[in-house]
Amino acid sequence: MAPFSASLEPLVQNRPVRVLPALALIAVSAWAFFPHVAYRIAPTAFVNAELVPVAVPIADIIERTISVTLPKRFPQIAAPALGCAGFQSA
Repeated sequence: MAPFSASLEPLVQNRPVRVLPALALIAVSAWAFFPHVAYRIAPTAFVNAELVPVAVPIADIIERTISVTLPKRFPQIAAPALGCAGFQSA
């Protein structure tokens, strides 16, 4: 039995067998880039949608509910006094 490379050698040496995958690769890449060449394609998009303000009819009820269930937004933390341990005084 011949080694595997010996059976592939005639296939690799055949010119049409080498040219066919190269042409297929060129055709696929041209097909992928055709829209960019033929049409105007931008990297960003703009949406011309009208902004619609949204209002909650029961805003007061929701505001009272949130203020009861959630903690205060910014808790007060005491600032360290100057000259504390870990701070170098000038």
